[in-house]
Amino acid sequence: NRMSGFYQRHCAYLPAIAGWFVCSAALTAFNKVVFGANRGAFPCPLLFTSCHFLIQWAFSYSVSSLFPDFFGGAVVKNMSR
Repeated sequence: NRMSGFYQRHCAYLPAIAGWFVCSAALTAFNKVVFGANRGAFPCPLLFTSCHFLIQWAFSYSVSSLFPDFFGGAVVKNMSR
């Protein structure tokens, strides 16, 4: 089927990309609350953002390792070497 071949080539990672986008948007909104002068006024934004990126990477790597058929775990492991 022509359409399923298109999906396999171009859209196979769309759920993972959409999940990454939603999590990143949520973390950005959370950062705004934490770093806002009228709210949390956290003094170390670079450290905080670096921790968020580390957590995102660890979560996505773990999920892709636990469910390699759905999230392409072998591809991710080869990229991380």
